[in-house]
Amino acid sequence: MIASPLIEFIAREHPAFVHVPLGLVAVLPVAMLASFHRKQGRHMVATSLFIALLGWLASTIALFSGLVWGRQINLIGGSAFLPVVANEKQVLQRILQIHILAALSGFIVGGFCVFLLWRIWLRD
Repeated sequence: MIASPLIEFIAREHPAFVHVPLGLVAVLPVAMLASFHRKQGRHMVATSLFIALLGWLASTIALFSGLVWGRQINLIGGSAFLPVVANEKQVLQRILQIHILAALSGFIVGGFCVFLLWRIWLRD
């Protein structure tokens, strides 16, 4: 399978793309705690929403790059989203399945958090 240089770059940089949302998730609680301050609360809610939205969008890129990377190294089939585990000796495929499901659940929870922060921002 021959891919374009852009697709190869996205797949190769998957480990770097994963660290952006993780770093933003580490900073998000600080901004959310600062939103309880009386004078700066509204601004910090907006900051929290921005950080969460940026992290959620970065996790979208990380999910896409991981899927492309898994397909490039032939662990995921061309039309599949999870690797096929044929027997119990295929440990790497099983670990990758758990990795993908954990990333997808984090993406869903992150989207729900962005929605909740957006609702709070609209209310204030």
